[in-house]
Amino acid sequence: MKSVLTCILFLTILIPVFAQPTSEALWLEAIENISEGKYGEAIELLNRYIAANPQKPEGFNLRGTSFEKRGEYEKAVYDYRSALKLDPKNLV
Repeated sequence: MKSVLTCILFLTILIPVFAQPTSEALWLEAIENISEGKYGEAIELLNRYIAANPQKPEGFNLRGTSFEKRGEYEKAVYDYRSALKLDPKNLV
């Protein structure tokens, strides 16, 4: 019984340590990377953000901006169009 309690305590301590970052954390880290000119890292984070939030146009817009800054215009246009499909009134 004591070993079971020890395992439960151990898991409750470790689960938050190894938990996946939240969507908001991914978003904020991506913005930070963009402001530092780290567009590749931002794109990787935004890929994860978009996978978690496929119906939010913000991720596509920001990733499109990152692609544009890298000179990957075809990918940027694709992301901008994806954002417009999700929110036709989105002019950002």
